[in-house]
Amino acid sequence: MAEQPQVRATGPAKGVLDTCQRIITIVVGMVETRIHLAVVELEEEKANLIQLLVMAGLTLLFTAFGLMSLLIMIFWAIDPLYKLMALGSTTGVLLFLAIVGTI
Repeated sequence: MAEQPQVRATGPAKGVLDTCQRIITIVVGMVETRIHLAVVELEEEKANLIQLLVMAGLTLLFTAFGLMSLLIMIFWAIDPLYKLMALGSTTGVLLFLAIVGTI
């Protein structure tokens, strides 16, 4: 059997169908654009969040090194007679602060 050629509407119906098709095409294009913009924004925010976490981690690491260096300098400055007591009290205070900080 030979296939019948598809007959398009003529007259006023053709104009309405063409208009509806153009409107749907425009709306689909707008939705695609919005989805693409949302994806780009999410990728940028992901990159910003990763950068923020890396910077916060490095800041905490360098702060810890600075505090350790400060404690070493303080222990060097203390009289050898009181060094053990200073080490014990500093350890106790830092342990207490660590426990309180985790609660």
